Amino acid sequence: MDVSLTALQQRLQLQFADPALLERAVALGEPARLGIDAHNFACLQQAYLGLKLASKRNTQGDLRLLLDTPARQKVLNLLEKLALEGTGLLIWASFDGQASNLRLDHPRLKTTFSRAGAKADHDLMDLVGKDKSSEGPWFIVSDDAEVRDACTRQGAFILSNEAFVRLLAGRGLRS
Repeated sequence: MDVSLTALQQRLQLQFADPALLERAVALGEPARLGIDAHNFACLQQAYLGLKLASKRNTQGDLRLLLDTPARQKVLNLLEKLALEGTGLLIWASFDGQASNLRLDHPRLKTTFSRAGAKADHDLMDLVGKDKSSEGPWFIVSDDAEVRDACTRQGAFILSNEAFVRLLAGRGLRS
């Protein structure tokens, strides 16, 4: 018996979801929504993305990695490749900081940028929390505990950055 992603979502509430659920949606063109904490992903997956990010200390003295426009574009180019393969997949990439002049060539790939003083994390949590449509299950890619917890409470499947990289690599997708 074939079980839909929505039925599986209702039965499964795990901290991290099985990446095979997203892989299935991509492979079969099933409706699904993917939200990615793009800043978090780029910073933690520099090697996979072929990035070497500069860093800077903020006013509190914490070291922060800087995600410039070319690095952001590299993340979007990779997500666009995934969007081309998953015909039912809608993708939102959420970045920290001000908007950049980025090229988006795929209609199912959207970007958000955090408001002044806020982080992209909150954009993702708001997106999942306010979306009451039935366009398929939500998959959120983030290693941030606050994002994972908030989005899980809203019924989203959570993928770690590492699991998402395995899914991309398994499909032969690289930036």
